[in-house]
Amino acid sequence: MNRPGATELRVFVYDTIARRGRPPASTEIGAYFGITPDDARGAVADAGLGKEMFPDPNTGEIAIAGPVAGAPTSFRVSANGVTWFANSAWDMLGVAAMFMTAVTIETRCTDCGDPVKFLLDPHSYPAFHFIKGSLDDKAIIHFLVPARKWQDDIATAAATMALFRSEEHLNRWLTSRKLVKGAAVGLEQVWRLALAWFDDPRDPSWRRRTREEQQAIVERVGLRGAFWRF
Repeated sequence: MNRPGATELRVFVYDTIARRGRPPASTEIGAYFGITPDDARGAVADAGLGKEMFPDPNTGEIAIAGPVAGAPTSFRVSANGVTWFANSAWDMLGVAAMFMTAVTIETRCTDCGDPVKFLLDPHSYPAFHFIKGSLDDKAIIHFLVPARKWQDDIATAAATMALFRSEEHLNRWLTSRKLVKGAAVGLEQVWRLALAWFDDPRDPSWRRRTREEQQAIVERVGLRGAFWRF
């Protein structure tokens, strides 16, 4: 029995994610490719997809298949009867960008815990649609970790890409934790970043971007300065 190549594995994983919202287990990968679960875990580990898709170090199961998490998170994205859980506040926009489909996003303010809910449609302008009377259109996404450190520990970096209902909520949260402010970005600008960043990995021609390409993307959407240097 031969392990699948990186492209075959990637396409199967993201086909599964698109269809049901979460990555396949090693038993499912094994059944699809005719290999054992141990070989399936080995194929995931050896796929060479870097920080885009990698296994849990304890179980060998897929922990992250960016922008989708392998387990439930506070970033819930749903469309057409499918629910995905994103790894971060940025990634929840990335699900809509990757699959180019209208989604409902439900999460909470990192500071106060109040629910935030909106519709995001890549094919409409404006792309965001908020509940009438809510203040969710004032929400921002805060990036605590500088871009140059994202690849050092992508799970930690993602965990700190958080949504806040406003700058006031962000500043209160930072003060309470004695943290230094990173970069606070409005939803529209983070959406432009997601559109440029998240291609569909089901495309056989998909490949990892170089640092130079990543740098060009953030600058193209207006994110400049030392914080955004890769």
